[in-house]
Amino acid sequence: DNDERLRKVKNLFIDMFQGPELDELSLTALTRAIAIRAVSDTQLEFRQYSILLKKSGTPLPRVELSECGPSFDLVLRRTQFASEDLWKAATRKPRDPAVPRKTKNVTWDSPLGDTQGRIHVGKQDLTVLALRRIRALRRGEDGMESLADSQAPLSEVLDHSDADQEDLGTDLGDSD
Repeated sequence: DNDERLRKVKNLFIDMFQGPELDELSLTALTRAIAIRAVSDTQLEFRQYSILLKKSGTPLPRVELSECGPSFDLVLRRTQFASEDLWKAATRKPRDPAVPRKTKNVTWDSPLGDTQGRIHVGKQDLTVLALRRIRALRRGEDGMESLADSQAPLSEVLDHSDADQEDLGTDLGDSD
């Protein structure tokens, strides 16, 4: 594990021969074992063994390995690996699709199954807010402009609304 070349070759062999991860495994299902051993900095031994389960006096069987199948010796002569950043990108593990991505500002109500989301809205400039034209805000037939018909910004309309209320109070008093 100290030599960079051997570490990368080990990574390649593990990628080639690694099976799925299992929680439990039956001993009778194991029939073959592969052993790759580094003899020196440049020499590797590849061996295959068959697994034989023999009877023993205990509940667990006795395991024997017998060499079988293709066995060969490998020599590392010419090695040219990718640059460090390219190697890291090539050996990156992808995201597990079974695990959902975390969504921001969304919560789920588990008993009812409802989804709630939080929306962030920036600060609004209320001085240039266009008003809706409401018939109830229009003045009578005296020819005065109604608040709804004016195209003035909200700040100007709000400034005049106090004065308009005083006028309405005097108008009401005159009509008695």
